[in-house]
Amino acid sequence: MLMLVALVIAGVPDLEAAQKAYVDVDYARCREKSQQALLEPGALKERVDAWRLLGMCSAAIGEADDARDAFRMMIAIDRDAKLPEGLSPRFTSSYREAKGSWVGTTPLGLSIASEQTDKNSRTVRIKVDDDAGLAAKIAWRGPSGSLSSPVKKADVVELELPISVDIVVVALDKAAGEVALLSLPARGADTSSPLDPRPAAPPVVEEDLGSLPFIIAGGVLGAVVVVGAVVGVAVVLLSPPQSVNLKTDVVFAD
Repeated sequence: MLMLVALVIAGVPDLEAAQKAYVDVDYARCREKSQQALLEPGALKERVDAWRLLGMCSAAIGEADDARDAFRMMIAIDRDAKLPEGLSPRFTSSYREAKGSWVGTTPLGLSIASEQTDKNSRTVRIKVDDDAGLAAKIAWRGPSGSLSSPVKKADVVELELPISVDIVVVALDKAAGEVALLSLPARGADTSSPLDPRPAAPPVVEEDLGSLPFIIAGGVLGAVVVVGAVVGVAVVLLSPPQSVNLKTDVVFAD
């Protein structure tokens, strides 16, 4: 159980208190502080740790259903989230149930539905999948690290974003804790959409021109021969007939 110490990021006082209570085997206090941590703003990693601690403390005191529900939220935020190794089935059985409940679904995720760009900005429509019911608002964060003013979550949310800097779209829960992220790298100033690309230009076919001079030469030579033949025939036909002198002094023998 002491392995959990390395999983928690410092910075949220109630989360640190929940971690300490778990190490001290004070599961009731661990559960209380985990719940309080979920009522405070926090980074995505801190949200995962808070749900993990809440599930483990609930399992430790025999609240299997609460443990499963907490693990479901943990996995909805991070599909690869795991428990520390070496725990008893009292913990792992609830975790396996939670993981199995999301098979074939998208509990929580952000994706690009469409995008348009102009010279200075881009308009991005973000599709929000939230079968877990965790997201409440959508915001974005630029290089400065500060969040924009959040907008209410909908199935599709439209955001006006700067075009020349990297952006992270953030889904926030009711307490402004991060529960989903989508990275959008900076783009050039064009008007084409990455989801609706223009048709590719047809491939350039390279022709073998090595024999072309010979073909041209042969064609020219053939044309000369044909023209010469025609001229010769014409000369013959158009030339005036030549006179023929018959000899009359031929003597025939008796």
